Amino acid sequence: MFIRIIKSTIATLLLLMMTVGHADSNKFNTDKMVADLEKELSLSAEKLEKLRPALEDKSREIEKDLEESIDKGYAEMQALSGKLEEASREAEKQLEEVLNSDEVRELKEYLANIDKEAIREVQEELVNALTEWLEMTEEQIASFKPALEESFLQLDELLDALAKEGEKNLEEFQKQYDDLNNTLREKLDGSLESEQLEKLEQNREELKKKISQEL
Repeated sequence: MFIRIIKSTIATLLLLMMTVGHADSNKFNTDKMVADLEKELSLSAEKLEKLRPALEDKSREIEKDLEESIDKGYAEMQALSGKLEEASREAEKQLEEVLNSDEVRELKEYLANIDKEAIREVQEELVNALTEWLEMTEEQIASFKPALEESFLQLDELLDALAKEGEKNLEEFQKQYDDLNNTLREKLDGSLESEQLEKLEQNREELKKKISQEL
């Protein structure tokens, strides 16, 4: 179970009890996608109407996956990407008889871009949630948001390696995890208030504890 949960995960150092906002799902709703495709593919009203059921399924999958990731406080990026790609393939299958070959190709490109945008949305929302919970000022966010984003990507690499190695590599992961977070703290120390640093430390320890419990 541990491997399934952490595989290719970007964790945000958030506590589970932390309140987070939800992504703006309006950009992924059915009407928005229909309007995009009408403009980009110049489809007829008849074809657009036939597209709608498949796009509704796609929209529901995106909204569900985004909400689940944001509610948890971390995103299982490989698993999330796989779910989105599967939903896109299902939509494409439903529409192959409706569209010609060029339209199918353009639809695939559009849905692939939608998936990438949804992944970026999750990452952005999770980082924003952390900065909000730490009550960072606009100046602090401007200075340190890139460092936070980079630390999440590095943590993803550690978790991916742990997923491949399994339990035997847990001790090494914990050491690298501590090193990573010490580096992050050094970057933020002196520019964050003591209360903010305490919150960050608490999140760091809670996440490590959660990973160990899942194992």
